[in-house]
Amino acid sequence: MALSFCNCALSVLAADWWCHNMSARSANQFKRTRGDFKQPDFATLAKNSVAVGLPDDVIHDPSGLAYSELGTIHEFGSSDGRVPERSFLRSMLASRQKDIKRLLSGTARRVANGRDAGAEMEDIALWAQGAVQEQIVDVSDPPKAPATLSRDPEKTNPLIFTGAMRLAVIGLVVKNV
Repeated sequence: MALSFCNCALSVLAADWWCHNMSARSANQFKRTRGDFKQPDFATLAKNSVAVGLPDDVIHDPSGLAYSELGTIHEFGSSDGRVPERSFLRSMLASRQKDIKRLLSGTARRVANGRDAGAEMEDIALWAQGAVQEQIVDVSDPPKAPATLSRDPEKTNPLIFTGAMRLAVIGLVVKNV
């Protein structure tokens, strides 16, 4: 399954955090405090990235567009201006910076303490998937156009009509090339 956008936003943040905060000195300090030191698996972290986005090989039935195309239209707005920008990926990254730093800090600490780095990466991918899905629910501006609202006045969220796009969001661990 391929994701077409926002593939490495969290992994770039993670790589930056690990490079600045998990030095050899940190590992040596840990080694001195515990006799059963196991070399942290930071290589797995470096060889993989977390990707979050929408699949480009699955079609959204009502529109006939791939979910990645539909998501791109909502994220950046349509080229003809009929659909305004309603960011749910970039806005999630911007609004959850503290959460992301806390998540990465905890991940690095757990890997340094011997937890499987692959499992930690999977946890980050699931967190990112859920955070994007929550952001889709939270987006309210700009509101739906009156013509769109007239089809179903009860559904006011501009990114949710059937909920299918929200459910199509996926977080994955991918090998770096």
